[in-house]
Amino acid sequence: MASLVLHLQRTAGNAAVTSSLSGGGTLTPSNPAVAAAGEAARGRRRRPQAETAGQAAQDRRRSPQEKFTGAIGAQDWAEVAQLLSDIAPVEGDASSWLLGHPWMFDALDALTADQLRYVDDATRRLDLDVSLPREAITVVLMGKGVFDEQAEPGRGYGEVSVQREGLVQDGRRARDGRYRYGFQVAFQPSDAVDAEEIAFIQTVQVIDSDTKANLSPNSETRMIRDRTKIDRLNGKEQGWYGMKDDESGQANFTPWVRGSTAPASMYDYPSWTQPSCEWSFETSVVCRKGADAGKVYAVIHWGFTVAADLKITPKPHQIFNKPSRAFGSAINAWNSQIKLSAGSRNAPGQKPLPELR
Repeated sequence: MASLVLHLQRTAGNAAVTSSLSGGGTLTPSNPAVAAAGEAARGRRRRPQAETAGQAAQDRRRSPQEKFTGAIGAQDWAEVAQLLSDIAPVEGDASSWLLGHPWMFDALDALTADQLRYVDDATRRLDLDVSLPREAITVVLMGKGVFDEQAEPGRGYGEVSVQREGLVQDGRRARDGRYRYGFQVAFQPSDAVDAEEIAFIQTVQVIDSDTKANLSPNSETRMIRDRTKIDRLNGKEQGWYGMKDDESGQANFTPWVRGSTAPASMYDYPSWTQPSCEWSFETSVVCRKGADAGKVYAVIHWGFTVAADLKITPKPHQIFNKPSRAFGSAINAWNSQIKLSAGSRNAPGQKPLPELR
């Protein structure tokens, strides 16, 4: 308890801790957007998967502390996020909550900054109450010297920005009957990176709006169960988005290399004539060469839907710290495709993608 109080004194100040211990005050002001999201999610807490009767009975015999410690030990970040939401009170502040659960603070404080970012991502990816858990994660990050903007999603290693989004051309207005949607991302690394080159890996999923059946016309040999795949045209050896076989960039991709003042950037402009469908992309900024090789610096989710009349409706983009599980599975599927016969690969000389971290 003493170590927790000392931690809170360092991050919030003596007055805030004294106020919290006496039952009043707030350690950190709530982010209005986060608070609103939390309010919208209250009362909807639920487990993402059904449990068997035996599992449920065994789970009930374990204390919240045992469940929490076990989930952290297994690095099951989705379960950690779920448990944080289960434990969180309907009302209160992060300081009082942490002071009332010192074992929870100790478990979170033992995590690295990147692991805390995984937990923060999980609270946003699941349909959970995200207000108090995210404030508590922010408090622990502050104790590790991660403050303000650096604690925001996607800001741990630099600044990721969506430079252009939209440039929508509805198919109903196009002479060739094709709809188009443009999206450009840039990443300017901070001193926290140890990279020689930074590039992008992207997944794509194109499904029927009603049946959710796959509509993507190629590369089924590397699709995962939900029809997501690494986004590369047939014939490309590299799994890195926008990269030529010789490792140079196409016109829509510029890597960041050590010494460069320009950010890494990529531009996508998907186009088709297929009506009534959903397009979903996950774009990860990844160290390609250097001591950080394989490290993911930031992730952007984006996409759009297409109506029966070919009208496009953009999906709001979201920025995360780390990729989803589906993204990791898609990389595994790409690397597994390399082991197939030459005719079943994306290209005869298909190159592997790194194991992400």
